[in-house]
Parts: sequence; structure tokens; C-alpha cells
Amino acid sequence: MVSEAAEDPNYRYGVNRGLVYEYNGKISGAIFGYPAQDEPRIDDSFKNVLQTHGFDPNLNLFIDQEALPNEWYLDSIVVNKAYRGMGIGTILLKAMCQTAADAGFERIGLNVDVANPKAKKLYSSIGFIKVADITLSGHHYEHLCKPLEAHAKA
Repeated sequence: MVSEAAEDPNYRYGVNRGLVYEYNGKISGAIFGYPAQDEPRIDDSFKNVLQTHGFDPNLNLFIDQEALPNEWYLDSIVVNKAYRGMGIGTILLKAMCQTAADAGFERIGLNVDVANPKAKKLYSSIGFIKVADITLSGHHYEHLCKPLEAHAKA
């Protein structure tokens, strides 16, 4: 049902929300993000799919607010195992930062699992800093932000 909802370009994982990285003609990584103000509507497509399959459209996969106000929110990033360690994650992060700056945002934010220091190290290496602690679905995360002035001027 998630892939069905993703056919809507404005869904959380729709084509209007993501960037992909190709290596030797194969998609090796993807990243998804959106303006924080879109968060209340970002899953409307999924709710429609739920209803067409006979489920309650009021069910929510994401029950907690993830983004902070006035930021571009980086929802998800993934690099295929076969391509990890090649810098693709960094390339995708920088590209999403540029997308956010081009859209007029001054900062980009994300949540990193406190149990994933490797991911936090990657984010920190390109300028993300911790600004808050956040609990999502009962699990502890750190909310990291990065100012985008440098990207906007580039």
C-alpha cells in the first residue's frame, strides 16, 4: 500500500519529495524530504489507499510530529548495502540541502536514532547539530539541524 500511495507525487515518498543517486545506471540511494508545513497533509495519499483497501482511513503510520516549525525536514535516506562507503549518503544529503535552500528554507532538520552513532557522525560531518531531543512512537531520537545560508549563496 505504501508503494501504491507513492504513485501520488506529493506523498511522503512520492517523486516530488525525493532524489535518487544512480551509480553505473542503477539506483544506489534515495532521499526524501519536505517543508515542515506540509507534514499535516503528507500522508493523505496513504489514507486514501487505506480506504480503497477497506481499512480505516484514520489509521496513522506516523502519529507524532517529526519536523520543527519553519524547517525543511529530511524524512528518510537510504543507500543500498552494495554501495555504502562510497560517499553516496553525503552526496544525497548535500543535494537535499540544496533543494531546501532553493525552496527558500534557512535550515534543514532531521531525526537520528540515539542508537545510531554512525548516522549521527555522518550528519555532523556536514554541519548538522543537535537542537532537541524528541520521542517518536515511544522511541528516543535527537533532532539535528543545519543552517542553509552557505547553500543558498552557492
